[in-house]
Amino acid sequence: MESAVRALLSNRAINVRPFESNVKSTVFSCIGIAEKIAHDSPKMNGDVYLWHVASDLLPLSKNEIERWIVDVPVGNHWVLSEREVPSEIPKLENYEIVLWGPEMVSEWLGNAILRGDLVAKPPQETNDPEKSPSIKEVNQSRPTTLRSKIDFSIWITQRGLDGTNSTPVLLEARLWDVEGNLIGPDGQNESHSWLLFEDPWSLNLELLDESKSTQNTPELRIIKPEQTMWMAEERLLSEAERILEVRRKEDPIIGDINGPVRSMLLRKWSFNSHTASFAPSPAYIPGWILHLPDKSKILHGSNGRLYDVP
Repeated sequence: MESAVRALLSNRAINVRPFESNVKSTVFSCIGIAEKIAHDSPKMNGDVYLWHVASDLLPLSKNEIERWIVDVPVGNHWVLSEREVPSEIPKLENYEIVLWGPEMVSEWLGNAILRGDLVAKPPQETNDPEKSPSIKEVNQSRPTTLRSKIDFSIWITQRGLDGTNSTPVLLEARLWDVEGNLIGPDGQNESHSWLLFEDPWSLNLELLDESKSTQNTPELRIIKPEQTMWMAEERLLSEAERILEVRRKEDPIIGDINGPVRSMLLRKWSFNSHTASFAPSPAYIPGWILHLPDKSKILHGSNGRLYDVP
């Protein structure tokens, strides 16, 4: 998101000069100092310090904001956060602080894309040899996005909706990196790792088919599901046990009065969810907001269903 903000300000001929921040917080990253900001941004007079808060599963807390304020310079501060933000923030004399949460940031960038001020494109890969040793680690931390399973133009035509205004978006999902054990029928123990994709919109959890996903995530507005749509821990464990259980062909030798007999059986190997680790990371599903005459709807790019806009 930080690169998208820089690109948008640059497109509007707004100069952002570097600023060496002494802030100790690792949560807030300083983008720079803007000499002015655009008309659709917070109204502030004079230079504005621009800050970015990267995405995380937990909301931004008041304590994190208070620790950050202690170190920032007097003046105007505009914070663009990919984490949910508290409704109230501390107010200090000689400080003007505007804190935008993910919905406001996404809407701001989304409107810029619609106006043509910003072009949505996947991030560029780097061939910097100095970064080669870290490629694997960086790739693991980057968001995963499913490829669309539907052809948007065909879907629209089949339903007689040609000409409907639409906005491409990303629907928030979650990727679970699971490490655990399979327990065999005779107490055998095997260690494995899996990637499970949680789609809160369709209330579904499934093994990720990596051939149907990409880590080139476009810079689009992100639509978050209602909090109640995410799987509770109990259901997550139960679904994981069901999905990861396997049955293997084995040929144990069974004794018989006429001698040993081989019997081909399917024997169950169970996933032990209670000793497994589940590490979440951000993931997205392509979608579109359809601006229908009665009410806007979200078209899910994987299952082709329509959902209400939260």
